[in-house]
Amino acid sequence: MQARAVSAELGRVGHVSEVSLGLVEAVLDEGFIPVIASVGTGKDGFYNVNADEAASAVAEALGADKLVCLTDVDGLYEETEGGRSTLSHLSKAEARDLLAAGGVAGGMLPKVRSICEAMDRGVREVVILNGTVPHSLLIEMFTDAGIGTLFTQG
Repeated sequence: MQARAVSAELGRVGHVSEVSLGLVEAVLDEGFIPVIASVGTGKDGFYNVNADEAASAVAEALGADKLVCLTDVDGLYEETEGGRSTLSHLSKAEARDLLAAGGVAGGMLPKVRSICEAMDRGVREVVILNGTVPHSLLIEMFTDAGIGTLFTQG
């Protein structure tokens, strides 16, 4: 990944400016799953890139239909009078509205922003899954109900 500095105040923190897929495609062609560090290179060295932004940029560059974001929470929550509940489905427009209204905070803020950006660039679906739940990926992929929060284009 090529990266550029976010700001002088943040030092070596960067935004993805370009994804070169040569090595990723070579690893995939050999039947392996690449593990990609969220580090980008710039004209003056290396930059730490937010992992959600990096994953979204790679998904976009690969032309992926779906991006799976594994985390340690069940998905995007909605605060209710009885506590909080997981939002099972959001359209891209609903996610943008939620961001604009300030309804997303903490670690979910960069994640939901990156999800919207990936979807703007062609990724059809993104799901946030709790990777600590046994078989969460299988439940998402092979059941109608799914698990976590699914983001779709419409």
